[in-house]
Amino acid sequence: MRYEVFQDDRALGQRAADLFAQGLAGCQAEGRDFQVALSGGHTPVALYRELRERSLAWERVQVYFSDERCVPPDSPESNYRLAKEELLDHVPIPGSRVHRLEGELPPEEAARRYLALLPERFDLIYLGTGEDGHTASLFPGTQGLSARERVLANWVPKLESWRLSLSFGEINRAREVVLLATGGAKAQVVLAASQGEGDLPVLKLKDPLWLLDTQSAALLSSAAS
Repeated sequence: MRYEVFQDDRALGQRAADLFAQGLAGCQAEGRDFQVALSGGHTPVALYRELRERSLAWERVQVYFSDERCVPPDSPESNYRLAKEELLDHVPIPGSRVHRLEGELPPEEAARRYLALLPERFDLIYLGTGEDGHTASLFPGTQGLSARERVLANWVPKLESWRLSLSFGEINRAREVVLLATGGAKAQVVLAASQGEGDLPVLKLKDPLWLLDTQSAALLSSAAS
């Protein structure tokens, strides 16, 4: 398990932003756009706030999302809305370079439409994880865990709702996957992932880089001692 531990959210956000900037610079050197997928949930807010303070070549960035709730883009539950309010509204990125999952559409239609927008391969995908070990919107016990398509509509029984998500196959094709985890509630799943134990969905990721705060990493030191 590749991981780095930071004292607080700000330091973690700075490191996550460094990886963004490095990936963008590498793509610029190759004369192509930087293809990045942003994470859902509130964990990446520190990343967003750090990125909006930096001078970056936003005209060379193509922004996507790793997953989305099936809600309109102005819903408080929308991953797109959070990214828009915390990052996209604050940086000079052309609207044509922001590609959202259309959660207001019927789920299967939204997945089909997103498939047509996907790049050949992502340069960087940011993810988070839940206490149940889900990542993106690939939850335990759902059909999405074994999906072969690049993007899918995934029914989540425990939430009684549909979710839109990149598949594990698509995520694992990315040049880099960065997984952000903060808070003591994530400590157990981080420990399990470090030991490769159980059937947690997050274990289906291929060698992600985990960025952790001291609380989410708290059990790692005790397990090693």
